[in-house]
Amino acid sequence: MSSGKKAKSQTYNTGGLYGSATTGNKGTYYNPTDFERQLVGASSAAIPGYMQQLINPTYDSTSYQNRLAQFNNQAQKSFENNVINPLASRGLTRGSSVNQMSNQFNNKMADAELDLMDNEDSRVSNVLGQLMNYYQIPYAMMNTINNNSQNLYAQALRNNDNNRFSNIAGTLIGGGLGAYWGGADGALTGARLGNSLF
Repeated sequence: MSSGKKAKSQTYNTGGLYGSATTGNKGTYYNPTDFERQLVGASSAAIPGYMQQLINPTYDSTSYQNRLAQFNNQAQKSFENNVINPLASRGLTRGSSVNQMSNQFNNKMADAELDLMDNEDSRVSNVLGQLMNYYQIPYAMMNTINNNSQNLYAQALRNNDNNRFSNIAGTLIGGGLGAYWGGADGALTGARLGNSLF
């Protein structure tokens, strides 16, 4: 049963990082917090760059370049300490063994760099996934908060309808009793009595 009578607007507020929603006879309005605006703004600004890196990687991120430089430095020192210096101390730096070891070293370096690229691709994919999750959180919260506000408003409408029904029923029943008792004065007295019962 719906009387069509308007109910007072109902607001559901999280009181925290996320916003509030107000539902009235014209619908539901969501009011986001500054935190939500910043989260959506920062996520939406960063997502395209990470998407491009995932589709067409350039491996020019600061993170990747730092790891590559650190790896190259450690590998070069290891090659010098473990291969070149021991051979040089024995006067063997001109032999074919040095060339062979250099080739093996270069191959291992290339394999290691491919591993670094794979790690970078995984990192970019993980960051992109996290950004997408961050972007969606405010919208999921908005849906929940809107639903809560709409539920409060629906309850307010039901309460209005119940109150109206009680008033109408009280007037009709009381008026009927009063008429039975006699006259207009009896009807008015009966209506008052009926309203007091509901």
